[in-house]
Amino acid sequence: MKKKKIIRISIYIVITLAVLYFLVNLVMLLLIRNDADLEVPDLTGITVADGYDRLTALHLFLVKDGEQYNAVISSGAIVSQVPLPGSKVKAGRKIKVIVSRGSEKVDTPNVTYKSWRDAEIVLRQAGLIVGETLRIYSDREQDTVIIQDPMAGISLEKGSSVNLIVSAGRIGEGAIMPNLLSRPYEQVGQIIRLMGLQVSQVTTEVNDNIASGTVIAQIPEANNPLTKDTVVSLVISVRSGEELVSPEVKIIHYEVAQGLLGKRVRITITDEEGEREVFDQTQAPGTKLNVAASVKGQGKAKIYVNELLVEERQL
Repeated sequence: MKKKKIIRISIYIVITLAVLYFLVNLVMLLLIRNDADLEVPDLTGITVADGYDRLTALHLFLVKDGEQYNAVISSGAIVSQVPLPGSKVKAGRKIKVIVSRGSEKVDTPNVTYKSWRDAEIVLRQAGLIVGETLRIYSDREQDTVIIQDPMAGISLEKGSSVNLIVSAGRIGEGAIMPNLLSRPYEQVGQIIRLMGLQVSQVTTEVNDNIASGTVIAQIPEANNPLTKDTVVSLVISVRSGEELVSPEVKIIHYEVAQGLLGKRVRITITDEEGEREVFDQTQAPGTKLNVAASVKGQGKAKIYVNELLVEERQL
């Protein structure tokens, strides 16, 4: 009797083990089959956190494999992945991603007083390009960069353009008036001063489609004959509701102190519109600056050299 009981128990154990073995193999088979059906989602353009959540739901793992600059995909978003979207993988697979650092930034180099060709080379070496080039008459050597926009030191996206105003030499026979339209009044005032001309009249006109302080008309018009005695009239835009006060062009004269190294000169203006910067460039020792700025009402200029306030004057 005892022997039969032992045999019966042994049979139960064998059957139980066989069933467990069958079930384990069935589960493993199903898991392998399910793993093979996993499709890698497209993670490009989403944040690392969102990518992690998507992969976790599929029993996959996200691994950050590096960063790179990308002008299209915003900083912190995924640029690329391995395996590629749509690939079939098993559960537990690591998905490697490259994350965007956003657009690469570069500091605008100082190209004033360089020839146009040298300026173009310097800008290209910095990862920038020459944008619009305006040639104006001045007492500076022909083909020399007089003004750059943006100014030196401004951070730009790599590949951005820098506009240049270049000397065409002194006004002579056959000289024509440059096109000053669509430019900020401060810049136009400086251009006119550099050409050795005078502004006879500045009026304003309401235009809600153009930024305030933009030159919208000029006399003489562009391409008309120009002489040393030409007097210029300008119309600048204002927005509805703004006080129609014609700003006055003030010329700020300053000579950079002598020395061995160039100095960063920064000039700010304070008037009825508040405080704003009108000049910020590194200049060679002994350089004589003539900076034009529009001033509404009583104004005050502050001159900084290497970020130290060296002079404050009423305008």
